[in-house]
Amino acid sequence: MGSRELSGKLAVFTDPLAALDDSEIAAFVAAGGDIAVVESAVAALDTGSSVKINVRGVSREVVSLASVVGAVKYVDRGDPAAGDFTEATLAARDAWTDLDLSAIVPASATVVHLFVFGRAANPPKGFIFRAKGNVNGLNVRGINAVVANLLDFAEMLIPLNAGRVIQYNFETATDLVLTVVVAGWLLPVA
Repeated sequence: MGSRELSGKLAVFTDPLAALDDSEIAAFVAAGGDIAVVESAVAALDTGSSVKINVRGVSREVVSLASVVGAVKYVDRGDPAAGDFTEATLAARDAWTDLDLSAIVPASATVVHLFVFGRAANPPKGFIFRAKGNVNGLNVRGINAVVANLLDFAEMLIPLNAGRVIQYNFETATDLVLTVVVAGWLLPVA
């Protein structure tokens, strides 16, 4: 059996495939205990495999994410001292404009995670982002400053192209304050 810890109301298994058939576990669950499967053990499942877990009589199937979407991992960029882009550095406005992230994001990244902060003295103003190559206005992410001088904030995930370029668009105005921070990105796991 895989390593385990049975105490109080929680059982933790680092090898769920070997541990789930154990009669001791069934008795533990029947007595009201909860089971937690360590994430790395579930992530280690082969593509397409699954594990059935019974928690308090309710059966759940845990499927390897690699079999559904391909395995990815999130890379947290850390704690940057300043925004990567501001209203001053994002000079082009009123049109979709390329934003090259290749100096920040590694070549193998597939998605970028942005923090966007914005405010306007004379709202409403919108700040929007999209994957480069999208042409319709439906699959965009952004924020809308609707209250004067109130800081608005959004987190967004934007797909990257091979050149690590996304696009932005916001209204020309002198009353805008905008900060964009690259918080992290997604990388495929081999």
